[in-house]
Amino acid sequence: MDGTPRPLAPRPLSAEERSILDRLLDVGFPGSEALRAQLPFVSVVGACPCGCVTRHLAVDRGQAPPAQGIHGLIPAEARIPARGSDHGGGVLVFAKDGYLCTLEAYSHDGEPIRTWPAPQLMTFTVPR
Repeated sequence: MDGTPRPLAPRPLSAEERSILDRLLDVGFPGSEALRAQLPFVSVVGACPCGCVTRHLAVDRGQAPPAQGIHGLIPAEARIPARGSDHGGGVLVFAKDGYLCTLEAYSHDGEPIRTWPAPQLMTFTVPR
């Protein structure tokens, strides 16, 4: 696998994806309000080739302006606690040119996260 996203027919965010993005953008950091304003205009357009829940996003740029100065990893994260044989992990969000582009889940044990954990099980923070 080369890591190239697997294209998907554009679709709205699922309830889980939307809830996680809402919480990540609600922790408050410079640019978070502009990214939040993009949420109604976000579509899921790709998936990670490994089969995990990571999703590639597109924003209708005609409907929402970019978040100025936001490019790459946004300064918020969600931590997924370890449970049973699962070693936990986290969720990160990336932006490109001020637009949301990736909602990424990672695990500490290298096993793909195949379903989104309930947001109430996660800890949402702005790393220092």
